[in-house]
Amino acid sequence: MSDPWWPPLVDDPAFQVRRQSYSLTQGGDYVRGSQYEIKGTLSGAATPLPTSPEIGDTWLLDAPLPTAAPAPVTGIPATSVKAAGQAIRWDGTDWINLGVLPAVHQTVLRYPTTEPGYEDVEGKAYLTIRWYGHETVSVKLPPDSENLLPRDIIQPIGVAEIAWGWPISLESNWDEVALIRSGFGRPVTVTDGVTVFRATQASFIKDGVMTPPPVVYDRPLQVGRYFYYSLFFRTTQLDWVLGMSEEVLIPRDYKHADHLWNTIPPWYRYTDDNLRTGSAENKLDGGPLLKYLTLFGWELDRTREYVEQWQNVYNIDKSPMSLLRKVGDNFGVPYKAAVGDVRYRSMLAALPQLLLIRGTSAALEGVIEAGSKWLCGTTIGPNLMLLVDDSTFRTGPGNWGTQHTGAGVGWDYLTANEVIIKAGPNTGGGNTPSAPYGEKSMRVQTINSKETANFGISCGCIFRLNEADPPDVVGVYPRTAGIAIHEGFQYGFTVQVYAEAAVTVRVALLWFGKGGYPTTYLSKSEKATTYTATNKQLTSNVATLTIGTHPLIVGNSIDVTNIDAVFNGTYTITAIAATTVSYAKTNANVASTPIATGTVTRGESATVGGWKNFFHQGVAPPGAIYMCPALYFTGRAAVVDSPERSGFIDLAGAMVYEVDQVSVPRNYIAPDKFFTLGDAEEVLGVETEIEGDEVGGYILGNPRAT
Repeated sequence: MSDPWWPPLVDDPAFQVRRQSYSLTQGGDYVRGSQYEIKGTLSGAATPLPTSPEIGDTWLLDAPLPTAAPAPVTGIPATSVKAAGQAIRWDGTDWINLGVLPAVHQTVLRYPTTEPGYEDVEGKAYLTIRWYGHETVSVKLPPDSENLLPRDIIQPIGVAEIAWGWPISLESNWDEVALIRSGFGRPVTVTDGVTVFRATQASFIKDGVMTPPPVVYDRPLQVGRYFYYSLFFRTTQLDWVLGMSEEVLIPRDYKHADHLWNTIPPWYRYTDDNLRTGSAENKLDGGPLLKYLTLFGWELDRTREYVEQWQNVYNIDKSPMSLLRKVGDNFGVPYKAAVGDVRYRSMLAALPQLLLIRGTSAALEGVIEAGSKWLCGTTIGPNLMLLVDDSTFRTGPGNWGTQHTGAGVGWDYLTANEVIIKAGPNTGGGNTPSAPYGEKSMRVQTINSKETANFGISCGCIFRLNEADPPDVVGVYPRTAGIAIHEGFQYGFTVQVYAEAAVTVRVALLWFGKGGYPTTYLSKSEKATTYTATNKQLTSNVATLTIGTHPLIVGNSIDVTNIDAVFNGTYTITAIAATTVSYAKTNANVASTPIATGTVTRGESATVGGWKNFFHQGVAPPGAIYMCPALYFTGRAAVVDSPERSGFIDLAGAMVYEVDQVSVPRNYIAPDKFFTLGDAEEVLGVETEIEGDEVGGYILGNPRAT
């Protein structure tokens, strides 16, 4: 596909947008990292060191060690003795032993901001760039459908003049300097673009004195676009620190100088030509009048090019970075300086496709690859919870709340004002779960007046308080917060529970039908041991039920249902026999009476002062479309956590899974593994608001510093 903006046969990586690159590549605009490129391995006592090396060439040493290889330099923490596994690097003068390289090389996503020398470099090196003028080159084009023979064309190019200075307090805290150019944004690592200039500090020292840096002329540059430059200093073995960034617009030659010259009366042009000092093709060699008009012509070219660039505002590859930030705001992707210009442009370029596949593993991979320029693979886990907070409570309680009364689950209910749920940072959340049972925990309590009351909570069919002032009670329904399931399939729910005081826990799966409202509740599948009561008796305020042989003990909490108003309720066992259980009940005596429908249900006790795994599996009944995991708490001991609140129950690692995918029903480890790009406790660069840019965020160096 032809493009009049694209110069023929230009292979400079700064002109290439490699959005479709699916392999790691050294160098180029869209490549991340700051690691050394290892050339190979050197071994053998008589093996000579490589001849004619280039600056930066790095080799690994292996046994038997080459005699010619140097020992580590002073200060290498690994060892001061030459050994296999160390790396040597050519610095332009000598081979330097770097010691053993780190197993994980630093990239910009893990760029340390406290390395020695960082404060001496950041924002203190000045960098100035200006458009230097137009030139032309002869380019040979291959034969095509219209031209049977090769042909030469004259291609306009631009030139940039670049000058910089050393940081005032840098002293000897750096070993190497590099000037990097990118056509797509300010480089934030040395591999974010093309190396225009690179040299060691030693090359600038003459007779013990630091000489000024050179003025660099960067050519050929494509006309009609911006170029971005960054100056880096290598302060440690592997780390480059950004000193300064700047950009320059290379305008096309719109012939404004020729137009101004042609409007001058012929006599003045003839007189000025007689004062020419050089070639007729070079305006700078013309007479004083031509030189004077050329200055205005250049500025008019630049002004027009600046205006023309606005036509590229929605061309992601060519839009000036200052405009692209505003485009990102319009697209709902605000600019973050820590991501870097090049990766931000890449993310916007991929945005249309990512929106089409959002919510898929491919979209997640695309976001990470666009934002990091590293290959990424995802493994789909079994966790069916809709939100991360539903499972790990990382930033809040997700869709958890007190059980909705409209579902008719058959449990005792408490209102949203009576149940207190806290999760996420800065909320006084619960105990930290032990690995690998999630990142955070959710703390559940009740007000003191309900400190021993039974109640249920669920994820997806709840009442909760909103953030209004004063807060209102709102409902959350399965149709939006429940888990979509298939009838006849078997599902499991697992969760970790930490209790401050004795409590019995029932783990349940609540099934809902078409519509997904609480009133579409079908049934529940819960983990509890149920006994059939065949006889009842109440004597001297002690109720006794015959339930058959059982393992229950004194102190267990039981739920009695389907008998009558006298016997039904939640109680603590006070006495047992081989086939009976007894509990306190103040009431008139009831003679021994056979019954047919009574049930005694026993949940599972939580561990006081420690984590315990609870899980249950159930088959979705006919007509089930949604499922909500739930917990029912009974037999709560009266332990006051504070003057306003009851004892706490902490939850962590909640997970719902399909049993066909996860066949292990016991103590299933949940939730899925989570990862972050880089160190979660580490920020990139310094927090700043760049005046006029309105971008903020964290950056390496201040691109507006002088």
